[in-house]
Amino acid sequence: MREIIHWINYVLYFSIDELKRQNARSAFGYFWIVLSQFVNIIGIALVFGALFKQDLTVFFPYISAGIISWNLLSGYINESTRLYCSNAAIIQNFTFPIWIFAGQLLMKHLIIFMHGIVVQVMVIVFLGVKVSFASLLVLPNLLLVLSIMMVAGRVSAFLGARFRDFSPAVGNFIYLFFLVTPIIWERKTFPSDYSWLLNINPFTHLIDLLRAPLLGNVPEVSSYYFAIVLLLALAVVQGLVIKTQEQRVVFYV
Repeated sequence: MREIIHWINYVLYFSIDELKRQNARSAFGYFWIVLSQFVNIIGIALVFGALFKQDLTVFFPYISAGIISWNLLSGYINESTRLYCSNAAIIQNFTFPIWIFAGQLLMKHLIIFMHGIVVQVMVIVFLGVKVSFASLLVLPNLLLVLSIMMVAGRVSAFLGARFRDFSPAVGNFIYLFFLVTPIIWERKTFPSDYSWLLNINPFTHLIDLLRAPLLGNVPEVSSYYFAIVLLLALAVVQGLVIKTQEQRVVFYV
């Protein structure tokens, strides 16, 4: 137990240290994390709100919650494909538990997500959006999503080290997922003939688990079912990878 706490402290320390180094010698420091997300959200909300003729008092919070949720998921998955390769020197020279790297990356993006929550709160307060007790669901839902991300990240990191074409391929597919995920448009506007694309899209369900409570709503039950099945499936894949292949990562990086 003491060893686990030690490694968790390690993950937290180096996650914060990495963010500090990224914002070193900056006048605004950590504030850039909030500011960059805020500017991005404003731009998207104003442009697509005008294109879709949306009521900004409703559309703005929807975009805000969707963007910060998408940034959490896509940012982590994108970086996870290069995780072991970018830490090759450490992996080859030190005997850290291999899960440490995925944990550090996850903590880094969780910290960025929490800064995004600040933006969401600002939007809610400014526009006077009503929230409910359903907003408390964001805590267990976030835990579920983080569990999926942790498992997916370890599998993705291994595949990225074993197959060097995996990382750029994922980068391209992430962009396609962005287009077919209800982030800057609402699910009800998607053609019903192609609704199956949304049903099999994991980002649709994971973002719903995070965005709905941030807007004071309860997520779709199907999103919970999909997330639990996805977690179990990824856990099985991770188990197979760890049991047979993960010890060989040092030779792949």
